Amino acid sequence: MAGAGKKWLMGCGIGCGMIVLILGGIGTCGYMGVKKLKDRADQIEDSFEALSAEYGRPGEFVPDVDGRIPAARMEAFITVREAMRAQRDETSLLLRIIDDETEESSAASTIEKIKAGVTFLPKLMLFLEERNDMLRTEGMGLGEYLYIYGLAHYNVLGLDPADGPGIQIRDDAGGSESGIQIGHSSGSDDPEERRDERNRIVRKYLHRIQSEIAGNQLRALDLTGSVGDEAWAEALSAEIDLMESESRRLLWEDALPDRLRDSITPYRDQLLELYDPTMNAIEVGLIDED
Repeated sequence: MAGAGKKWLMGCGIGCGMIVLILGGIGTCGYMGVKKLKDRADQIEDSFEALSAEYGRPGEFVPDVDGRIPAARMEAFITVREAMRAQRDETSLLLRIIDDETEESSAASTIEKIKAGVTFLPKLMLFLEERNDMLRTEGMGLGEYLYIYGLAHYNVLGLDPADGPGIQIRDDAGGSESGIQIGHSSGSDDPEERRDERNRIVRKYLHRIQSEIAGNQLRALDLTGSVGDEAWAEALSAEIDLMESESRRLLWEDALPDRLRDSITPYRDQLLELYDPTMNAIEVGLIDED
């Protein structure tokens, strides 16, 4: 992993433009604020490095070859989500205050919006650090977490990948850094156009990781000889072909296999309770791939 605070800030969801916008209007505090954020980001990279050392990159995750998600892994996922609840709720509220299109923003004073803006980045960093710490506690890598997150929320619950904050989300995968950035830059002012763009970016980003994971699963299945489960091997192979032909397709988008649906459905109520639409695109994007 590239070891720099700038890498984390730019590649894992926080564009420098947003730092300037939030802190640039408060005089000399702006520079000190950015420096503290960079120092904090450098520290958080340790948590990414620890996860990567134990579990590899997200795209290196290998699901169980039989296609099921063991109950113990679903319970570990729920435990992580539950532990993140307080920080997720607080971060989401700050985002809604910053976002001019929400009720929370309309009800907030200018001073409250400035305070929310200054508080947002440190709160987001704390949210991310707690997520990584909880993943290590539960013995789960970022790849497994994201694999379950996508299948549970988009396939089983039928939630929208376009969910996210009203402020602009953009893809920086074509540049020197990778990932999703958030910020008030020169994007469309139309909420529907922003939502369409968010849907495109989240799908593209998640597709890349899901495609790798599905390929890992098929290779692992091939090594077992898929004896007695040829139908599952054929279905997985066909799904991988579809993923290769559609650059923004989500894994099992047309029809989730029963074995996967049956693994996730018992946790439906808990999953829905712990889902926050404002945080969705950020939660998918705040994954370090290198």
